[in-house]
Amino acid sequence: MLLALVLAATVPAYSFGPILTLADPAPSHPEIDARYSSRYRRCLARRDLNTILHDQCNAQEMKRQDAQLNATWAVTFKRLPSARQTALRSAERAWIADRQKHCLLQSKEAEGGTLEAIEYSSCMIDETIRRTIWLEKLR
Repeated sequence: MLLALVLAATVPAYSFGPILTLADPAPSHPEIDARYSSRYRRCLARRDLNTILHDQCNAQEMKRQDAQLNATWAVTFKRLPSARQTALRSAERAWIADRQKHCLLQSKEAEGGTLEAIEYSSCMIDETIRRTIWLEKLR
């Protein structure tokens, strides 16, 4: 018991995030949520929404968010000096691979179930929006 108290006192509380499951409500990310298109919101609000329709909603939103990311990337890229353009191009390639790995891990809990694809595509949408926001702030 004493060892547990000593360990608890030496490890900062923020070292370990909460363990979430699919049963837990998804954490809210207002800056990301604000970027969802109105078409996406309407699609997800459908009374007849099921996993197939949800997956279709996500596919359409991913196209919209990817187009926004690409437009933002092009504007950002053009305003950077040459050396930073090279660094950004390299960083973007790494980010694309990391985003996919991250979202595969996020959807792992639902592996083999009907929610796996939805968890994956929802993660891809959110990470794409997060990257767009980052590019907009890049100086």
